[in-house]
Amino acid sequence: MAGERILVVDDEATFVKGLSDFLTQCGYSVSVAFDGHQAIEQMKAHQPALTLMDLKLPGPNGEELVRQAKQVSPGTKLIVLTAYHDEGEKEAALRRAGVVGYLYKPLKSLVELEQLIEATLKG
Repeated sequence: MAGERILVVDDEATFVKGLSDFLTQCGYSVSVAFDGHQAIEQMKAHQPALTLMDLKLPGPNGEELVRQAKQVSPGTKLIVLTAYHDEGEKEAALRRAGVVGYLYKPLKSLVELEQLIEATLKG
């Protein structure tokens, strides 16, 4: 659903740049944040349709950010992008808290990410 606002939250500037460039090419309006505090401010200001977020962040970490996001931007859907693959219980807990998708970095396919984004925004 091109044109929708997506917030990208990650403390790795190179990853944020590459992902935001890709999403912009796909037709999305992209905002970025490099820590949990910036993410909350962006959510308050822009109410994005979707947030793609890392779990390991300065400021409120990903788990706290999920809780705060649901308070300040309840309509925003959340997809976690993380490099930590051994978090089965954490993934389940985050999904119960409102996370709708979970992908592991490095991303194997931008096509897979784009399909997840489109399905999430439609659903």
